[in-house]
Amino acid sequence: MPRHIDITGQRFGRLTALAYAGTTRRKHALWLCICDCCQTVTTQSRRLRNGTTRSCGCLARESAAQLLLRHGWTDTPEY
Repeated sequence: MPRHIDITGQRFGRLTALAYAGTTRRKHALWLCICDCCQTVTTQSRRLRNGTTRSCGCLARESAAQLLLRHGWTDTPEY
């Protein structure tokens, strides 16, 4: 039985841990997670617990879109 912290069902930002997915070559636990946008992602449990991974990537895309709108860059001819 592998030694890992069971985080099944816990939320980390927009991600919810679904199931243990094995380990990396360096023996870091991997978890299958589902994002609020219904995408699945496999990530290391330590990245979930320390806040490095908070979504499948949708959070970064939304933040970038908000940054463009906030600074008015969408009003330029280049956009």
